[in-house]
Amino acid sequence: MRLLLALTALLPLVAAVFKDEAYNIDYHHALLGLPQPKNTFFHPPNPASKASLIYTLSEKAIIGAVNPKDGAVVWRQRLDAATNASSALLREGEGVDIVASATDAEIAVWAAKDGRLVWREAFKETGNAIGLRFLEKDVVVLYKGASPVVQRRDGSTGAVLWEFSDASGDTPYEIVVSGSTVHIISLHSKMLGGLNIKVTDIDGVSGKKTSEHMLSSDSEVKSAEDIIFVGGHPTPIVAWSDKAFSVLKINVLGTKSISSFPIAKSDKVESIFLHAPSRLNSLSHFLVHYQTPDSHWAEVYHIDVAKFTISKAYDLPKLAGKGSFAASTSDAQVFFTRVAKGACTVTASQSHGIVERYLLKTFAPGVSGDVDPLHAISEVLPRHGGRPAVRVAVLLSTGDWALILNGETAWSRPEALTLASTAVFAELPQGERLARELAIEEHAS
Repeated sequence: MRLLLALTALLPLVAAVFKDEAYNIDYHHALLGLPQPKNTFFHPPNPASKASLIYTLSEKAIIGAVNPKDGAVVWRQRLDAATNASSALLREGEGVDIVASATDAEIAVWAAKDGRLVWREAFKETGNAIGLRFLEKDVVVLYKGASPVVQRRDGSTGAVLWEFSDASGDTPYEIVVSGSTVHIISLHSKMLGGLNIKVTDIDGVSGKKTSEHMLSSDSEVKSAEDIIFVGGHPTPIVAWSDKAFSVLKINVLGTKSISSFPIAKSDKVESIFLHAPSRLNSLSHFLVHYQTPDSHWAEVYHIDVAKFTISKAYDLPKLAGKGSFAASTSDAQVFFTRVAKGACTVTASQSHGIVERYLLKTFAPGVSGDVDPLHAISEVLPRHGGRPAVRVAVLLSTGDWALILNGETAWSRPEALTLASTAVFAELPQGERLARELAIEEHAS
């Protein structure tokens, strides 16, 4: 009787476990979700730090900092205000100890070291945040609403320092910062079809408009997807192409001139990516990555900052399969890291000579078969009299996020597990065979 009473008393506790945990996802791994290429970067947690963390804003709208040594999560925060994680933004600043995020209806600043919330500002009337940049120690935000608005906010408090409203009716696309100038990139519809790119320059100190001009892009740009890249200092450019990828056009912001670089039709390009450094004192060099269904290659370009001209410096050879490129900076030097099946190479931006090369047997332990690198970030640290230290964090087509240190896999994170919505328990086939064998033996005896 006592045993029956004891078991009855345990029933509410057992039921409570299932009631509390049912339909709630609790990751055994401290997962973040698949990192987004535009929102993932190496960055020191404070200006005095010589070591960097990896920061990312994932497709699950989770911000996190990862230790590149072992892949452990240092901190993570969920952006509950994000209704569309793909449009959320994460940005780093130079000489500050914060990172900033923007979602559909909220902007927030976080301590880069531990993820502590510094300040948060929700907005409804201004419109969705579609652009976010650092200007010195402050943040500049572009809101897309009935009338696009740009605000400069104090990085420590969130107070609005100035506000600029654009009543032109053009569609805002992005903002970038070059020196003390804020460039607003907008799309102006032509009556006969196509879009011209409009560049509006704002004084970063006063928030007043200083100039405005149109770029003749309507022959190529039919939608926002045709714009490949918009960057600020040290590579203040806007790049675009047509739907057929027959030509690459680039403008140095602050000028009206457009440089054109033809793309051979025989290449059958299906996508173009542009990789550029973000550190202010970096060389004004960038890389254009071309991808076809079965091959990839790249071209490196230099900007003459005195003449505001662009020239192609060299090519990186075509390789079979998918590949990823990443730009990194050490002092003023710019390095381009290439990750492809079987090899990882590092090239200095000044010339095509290989700085470092590693053979890759596999991208990550347990990952084999037809695996492609989807996108990567890198950190290259030259060492006097020796080989450079190279760290590459690469997202694989399997959903694994791996870090390659000097050609060896240091760790991998199974971020694809965040895509699972249900799980079931399954018996191993060996158990079924054993049960059948025991049944046969019992029947025989």
